[in-house]
Amino acid sequence: MKIHFARRNQLARLRPAASLFSERARGVKGIRPELCPAIRAFHCQGWVIATPVELEFQGSRRFRVHKFKDQSGGLFLSPGVIGTPETERLYARVDTGISITQSPVPLLAIRLQDAKFPFPCLHVPATLYPPGYVGPILIPMSSDIGLVVPAGALILHVIPQYPDAVDAVIEEADVKHEEFEGLYDFGWPDLFSLDQRVWSDEFLLEA
Repeated sequence: MKIHFARRNQLARLRPAASLFSERARGVKGIRPELCPAIRAFHCQGWVIATPVELEFQGSRRFRVHKFKDQSGGLFLSPGVIGTPETERLYARVDTGISITQSPVPLLAIRLQDAKFPFPCLHVPATLYPPGYVGPILIPMSSDIGLVVPAGALILHVIPQYPDAVDAVIEEADVKHEEFEGLYDFGWPDLFSLDQRVWSDEFLLEA
């Protein structure tokens, strides 16, 4: 079986998880999690995906976003916002630049569980993409503390339900999706009407 991914821009980064694990485990000695056969088997399944943009968090309810208008004149946020002004925790929802165009099996997307993951305080809710899903892979992220996640940081681990029976086909394609969730939450109208700065400017989202 084949899972088809599309790289929609040059910043998108997807690689086999097994290749990442072999690099991280190279030269490791002693009693380390990386050497456990069960942990090794888990890490080697599926693919890992990076964030193509830098993210700046200042606690669980504040992070920096870019806002601009798309070609149709609609408001566009990067990263998107998950939550409302009453939400205890706000999530930045990042477009990875990778889309699923065909998958015969469910895909579980979780935060990279590597023992050397450099952002242990980063919250990334698990996501399940069902068979037949066609659309972007997005990463919801939140942090309890001030944190800068650089562009290119490997964050997401995508694992097929039947890992031994599938392989990936990665295509360079400018895929368009009619529905692109997570880019704008209509619970924030006052924030945008009060901000008079130019489109494409940055602002700090504060609840």
